[in-house]
Amino acid sequence: MARRSELKREQLEALIIKTAEAMLVKEGASGVSARKIATKIGYTPGSIYIFFSSIDELILRINANTLSEIHTAISKAISSSKGNKNAIENIAHAYMDYARRNPKRWRAIYELSYSENQQLPKWYSETVEAIFKDLDEVLYRYTGCHKEARIQSQVLWASVHGIASLALTQKLSTVKGGSTSAILDSFLAGFIASLK
Repeated sequence: MARRSELKREQLEALIIKTAEAMLVKEGASGVSARKIATKIGYTPGSIYIFFSSIDELILRINANTLSEIHTAISKAISSSKGNKNAIENIAHAYMDYARRNPKRWRAIYELSYSENQQLPKWYSETVEAIFKDLDEVLYRYTGCHKEARIQSQVLWASVHGIASLALTQKLSTVKGGSTSAILDSFLAGFIASLK
């Protein structure tokens, strides 16, 4: 690692984010602290706050990176699809697969809470919107209406997210029944049939 005086401002910011991401992946969002980051990179905790007003803002930046990764996975799922039905199935499975492979990063997106009055930064909202634009485009092929496509995108996301959340917290196993894949496929069959 470069000595403190050798790091440029943008290099230090990138190092802080990279170090915090590694902590989040290992310990979850609750394991990320200014003191731990500072110790790891050889700076004072106050140095973190030059770039981020709070640890929550730093985690929000990490969450934006996570959402970008999810967006990439969904975009690949759409581009490799054979038809609209297959695109919806692939989107859902790509989201579920990401959550399974990266449970702590995925959970951090939803663990960070904001009050109703608190506005998310524009760059974060744009990251979320990019995902939904891809979903809307696929669902518009069914609905023919942009407003309805957005509603169905939200239904798809909320439902798949709920299944992923229950699966990752082992709550699905408390009720004997189908596997996570079987539950997801059953939901998708009903969801797709409702669009016709």
